[in-house]
Amino acid sequence: MKKKSSERRINYSTWTWTKGELFTAILSGAGLVSLIDWLFYRSLVLLPFLSPFVLVWVRLIRKDKIARRKEQLNADFQVALHSLAMSLKAGYSVENAFPQAAQDLRMLVGENAPMYLEFRWITSQISIRVPPDTLVSDFAVRSGVEDIENFAEVFACARKSGGNLAAVLQNTADVIESKIETEKAIASTLASRQFEQRIMSVMPAGIILYMRLASPGYLDCLYGNAFGVIIMTLCLTVYILAILWSQRLVHIEI
Repeated sequence: MKKKSSERRINYSTWTWTKGELFTAILSGAGLVSLIDWLFYRSLVLLPFLSPFVLVWVRLIRKDKIARRKEQLNADFQVALHSLAMSLKAGYSVENAFPQAAQDLRMLVGENAPMYLEFRWITSQISIRVPPDTLVSDFAVRSGVEDIENFAEVFACARKSGGNLAAVLQNTADVIESKIETEKAIASTLASRQFEQRIMSVMPAGIILYMRLASPGYLDCLYGNAFGVIIMTLCLTVYILAILWSQRLVHIEI
């Protein structure tokens, strides 16, 4: 029985948790909230009010996983484009170039890599006469990656106008490669600053921890009373905003 092209595929802008991943994320969030309560409030009564931070933490981890998967998808897409371009230059048709690229991806990125699975899917749909540009456009929309979306538009136009697909693929692959290399250069340049940012982010909490351990009674006036709760809440708010601001300063997008 043939598969239908309308079969549900992965949306790379979402993340499906495994039970183990979700448990680990929730557990780490609960540990972070407990640490915040111990450092800033020292009150089990206020702990339930801090529990929403667990959900925020889980969402941050989810966002990071999605971003990392998209980065890898973009890097693997560059490999796929090179393979497609080489196949077209060797005389393959577009319909035959995708199966060849899928075989190359299997060796280069592995059988479990999302890009290989996508190209295997595209190959299976081409075999039942689904237009390649339709399949590439569908993948681009689901990927949520700007480079792939731009390529899908160019690919569709080139197919309709009869343009030089091999040249289009090679040029797109070169542009993506240049962008990735630029991002790596920027990341290398900012590595020391990012390390400093991480250290500065934990310093305020480290200072409070040191004072709590070295001088147990020094901060007692800030715990167990409304005035202390207000002061510590203000400090915590400024602390979180400072972390978010510093992360934006060391994060550069191309």
